[in-house]
Amino acid sequence: MRKNTSELLNEITASKSMDNWTKTHSDAMIDEMTLAEYLEGLLAEHGIKKNEIIKRSNLDQTYGYQIFQGIKKNPSREKLLRLALAFPLTVDETKRLLYYGGAETLYPRVPRDAYLMFAIHNRFTVIETDDYLDAHGEKTLG
Repeated sequence: MRKNTSELLNEITASKSMDNWTKTHSDAMIDEMTLAEYLEGLLAEHGIKKNEIIKRSNLDQTYGYQIFQGIKKNPSREKLLRLALAFPLTVDETKRLLYYGGAETLYPRVPRDAYLMFAIHNRFTVIETDDYLDAHGEKTLG
């Protein structure tokens, strides 16, 4: 059974040695890869093409391709969220996308993030998400 982050943290802080812990929990660790590598994996996993994601994300085409090629290593959080909605990704996949993109994760105690998580979970498009955020007095993805 897969453990959540809180459970892993509790085990780490209770451990006397990290040597044994890392051996038994290697499957719970995040693979280190670039944002471009993670995006390529998502394309394959979701069976979708780059140009379709870039189009759905409403990003500038050149900028979108630069993200996928690894030229833009740390795009803004807003641009990464647009890509997440364009796939569409799950909330967990989106959090990993933000991690690999060097952006702040989604946090459910932040109202805007809670609305974003709801939109992601319910597979809203970028436009639907912007409308939803605006209707709730939150900053749109732009």
